[in-house]
Amino acid sequence: MPAWLVLYSLGNRRFYAIARHWETAEPVIVCDDTAEGLEARMREEETAFARTLSVSPLPNGHHDAPSPPRIVTSPTRVPGPPHPYQWVA
Repeated sequence: MPAWLVLYSLGNRRFYAIARHWETAEPVIVCDDTAEGLEARMREEETAFARTLSVSPLPNGHHDAPSPPRIVTSPTRVPGPPHPYQWVA
């Protein structure tokens, strides 16, 4: 997905994606525990962002200012066993 920079955190054991080249006031960041879940969240944000671009013009010819996309994270994770690299300094 070329519109995103995808990272994996060994310490958190989570995938993160940062939207690239989107003209927004704040960066768009999504995260999830699985690659499949991250991809679904990325698609959701792309859809939401596309909706903000298709705004109707006002009578004076100006467009409504789109609101910035949300930063979406996955639901709170259930604590599991510690990751083997978590204790390495």
